[in-house]
Amino acid sequence: MLNLGDLYTARGDLGRARAMLEAVVTLAQRVGNRVGLGYALGYLGGVAYREGLYDEAERHLREALASFRAVGGGEISQAWMIGGLAAVEWERGALDRSRELLAETLAIFSDRGYRPGIGYALTGFAALAALAGRAEAAARLLGAAEAIAREAYIADSPEEDAARRIVLERAAPALGEAAFEAARAAGSRLSEAEALALAREA
Repeated sequence: MLNLGDLYTARGDLGRARAMLEAVVTLAQRVGNRVGLGYALGYLGGVAYREGLYDEAERHLREALASFRAVGGGEISQAWMIGGLAAVEWERGALDRSRELLAETLAIFSDRGYRPGIGYALTGFAALAALAGRAEAAARLLGAAEAIAREAYIADSPEEDAARRIVLERAAPALGEAAFEAARAAGSRLSEAEALALAREA
């Protein structure tokens, strides 16, 4: 059911996704499955985020984070939830708070060498750079994130879709198409250490 809810979200069928994931929440609560509950709430947070319901998204993500923490461990799962909260904050214009949350997310993923998560966090930092008017850094970070995504074989999250849209809408016009694509390509050639250093400056 979790996978179906995630699939419906990826297809943009948010009504079916929400119905499926709410059913998972009910089932997980009934049987006391805190891990399943955390994932269902996290996916619901993604649905709400796609719908622009940022208060609801924050509530679900915070509840998911609490559920994962209650069972101990699960740092990777916690990092996805924290990254979702960072996206909510950039949508609200709270860039400093978003940056703090993304830094926490990136630290967890990079400490564990979790490449899909590193790409996810770099995409978020690309959005922050674009929102802050640092167009070239945004393009380079997007290129670095996309290079990791090509090897990680993981579907984009709602936050990554939003972050990429922000970069393309803000940084690309600011640089011009040729300069943007050149910076994006340069970013794709960065080492992981170089990409992480650039993110920390964004």
